Amino acid sequence: MGRERLPLRVLTSFVYDSNRKSPYLSFSSTNYKYEIYADTGTGKAYSNIILFDWAVFLTTDIPLLIHDSFLFKNVENEAVAKMMSKYQEFQKQTFIAIDEIQKYGKEAVAVIDEHTVLQLSDKDVLYIKDWRNKEKS
Repeated sequence: MGRERLPLRVLTSFVYDSNRKSPYLSFSSTNYKYEIYADTGTGKAYSNIILFDWAVFLTTDIPLLIHDSFLFKNVENEAVAKMMSKYQEFQKQTFIAIDEIQKYGKEAVAVIDEHTVLQLSDKDVLYIKDWRNKEKS
């Protein structure tokens, strides 16, 4: 399988729009910078992490990608909805944990529901022991 060439600019334009600034990655002999000029918001920072992960995932032989729900919580709902449609396009294995899916809209919910393999809830926990309950010794 050939590697896709998806610069951060293309991925940013997919999630946001073509007028949004994309993150910039630069290296020196002793340091690196991954930043977006004039946009230092928390949501954009988490979005930039996801975009960087995607770029590395899609341009290398890394076989899988895992993202946890804390990455999505501060990102704009519309951006997360677009991300869900991008995840389904990947030709390699991805795992995401996401909650509160209704806030991302009907299309995102449909994509998530179609690709859900495991759904946890207060009653359906992953392990036998419910680690949320504190037992006294």
